[in-house]
Amino acid sequence: MKKLFTGLFALTLVFGSTTGAFAATIYEKEPNNSWEQAQSITIGSTVKGVGDEDRFSFVASKSGTVTLKTTFNGEPHTHFSAVYDDQMNNLGQSSYGDSITFNVVAGKTYKLVQFEMFSNTPYTFTLSYN
Repeated sequence: MKKLFTGLFALTLVFGSTTGAFAATIYEKEPNNSWEQAQSITIGSTVKGVGDEDRFSFVASKSGTVTLKTTFNGEPHTHFSAVYDDQMNNLGQSSYGDSITFNVVAGKTYKLVQFEMFSNTPYTFTLSYN
C-alpha cells in the first residue's frame, strides 16, 4: 500500500508541475526599481505586489507563446506594463490591465516592468504559456 501511495504521489507531482497545478505565488520584493535589481521570476508563477516601479526578469524554459495578465485590487487608471527581450526590444505593452501576448525562445532571458504612477495600487500578474 505504501508503494502505491508513493507512486501516486510522485505521479501527482509530475502531472501537477507540467500542468501548472502547483504554480508558485511570488511576492514582489524591494528593491527592484532598476534592471540591475530586477526580481527573478518564472513562467507559470503568480506575482503579487503593490505598485511603484517594479522590474522582473525570467528565463523561458521552452519556446512558445506566453501571456502576461495583470489584475488590480483598485483602480488601474495609472498602471503600465511592458515586456522586453534580452536586447531591450519591446515585445508588448499595455495600460489598464490589458494582457500582453508575446513569443519566447527557450533559454533566453526576458524582462518586464509594472509601473504604477501613484505607488499604491495592489496588483497581481500571471505569466503563462499558451
